[in-house]
Amino acid sequence: MIKKKSTIIILLTIIFLALAYITFEIFININPNIDKPNIIQIEEKFENTEEYKIIYNKLYQLKDEPNEEEIKKFINTCIENNFVINEELINLYGTNNYNNDKLISYIFYMQEKKQTINEEINYENIINIVNNNLENYSKQYNYEFDNFLLNLINEKFFVEKNMDKYIIYYSYNKDLDAKEIVTRINSGINDAFYTNVKNTDTSKGIHMIVNKYYKLDNNYIPDDLITIPHDGYGLQIRKEVYEKFETMLEDAKKEGIYFFITSPYRSYNDQNYIYNSYAKTDGYEKADTYSARAGHSEHQTGLAVDLSPNIYMELDTFESSPAFGWMKENCYKYGFILRYPKNKEYITGYIYEPWHYRYVGVEAATIIHDNDITFEEYYEYYENNNS
Repeated sequence: MIKKKSTIIILLTIIFLALAYITFEIFININPNIDKPNIIQIEEKFENTEEYKIIYNKLYQLKDEPNEEEIKKFINTCIENNFVINEELINLYGTNNYNNDKLISYIFYMQEKKQTINEEINYENIINIVNNNLENYSKQYNYEFDNFLLNLINEKFFVEKNMDKYIIYYSYNKDLDAKEIVTRINSGINDAFYTNVKNTDTSKGIHMIVNKYYKLDNNYIPDDLITIPHDGYGLQIRKEVYEKFETMLEDAKKEGIYFFITSPYRSYNDQNYIYNSYAKTDGYEKADTYSARAGHSEHQTGLAVDLSPNIYMELDTFESSPAFGWMKENCYKYGFILRYPKNKEYITGYIYEPWHYRYVGVEAATIIHDNDITFEEYYEYYENNNS
């Protein structure tokens, strides 16, 4: 009778332990916040403990500040996905900017690239391409432009929505670096001048752009034009521009510097007459290098001025005057920029005009001055980027 009772107790104990184990497993699985014993899982899945220790130590020694949990996660991920932990994966783990959460993406990208291009593995490129979500671009262009892609996204004025344009332009102009590609695409000059023309967004006010790709309607007239006082010619300009110009001129006079507005606002019809007069004399092709077609002139915005060192002197004398040097150093402080600078003709579409200034406000003018960029480049990055 005693033996029978003992047998029953043993059976009940076994059943109890089995139920406890099942309950524990269920509890673990439905509670993801409970830490599972990673080390035990790893050691069980490796053929022997020594194999685990060797790999663990290699990974541990790769980092100046090794993270044990990261190493465990790396090994577990490889085991769960049947990745062989070879020298390639160990080198991948030891590369700068490695991110454990992207391990599977690194490996798949590396495998696909190796199958396509027979070249030595650049682990840093693999890490950075995946970290910046550039895999699809890299694959699309057959892994040929990886270095260019990485240089591209690090450019200060990189615009993500222009990515395809950058790459396509680069494919035909591989002698250009990423900075120049960004400059050209942001300026719109991947299209020929006066093609794909759009109406400019006049709601941007002093930041509206008017050039060979953006135009004004023939009936556009600024609503805050004033006649320049004491001018005697009835010249008009926008009120804000005139007030800022007067402040600038007064400060310049304190240093013995003088300059005069010779050509501010022009209507659509006035510009049409001027452009056609030049075209009849020099031909349309040459006229396009120094005169805007009607609707494409900044003067119609009321935000642009041509300056002369003396009311009776020609515009082309401005550069050799003290006024030019002063404007070059100071005009941005008052919100003005040299609109058509030297060596930027291929961007602006116009010859160098040291006498032509455009009002854009102090903040924008300072950015343009400090970064030595054109208004085209400024507009694409700061005004059109989120449109």
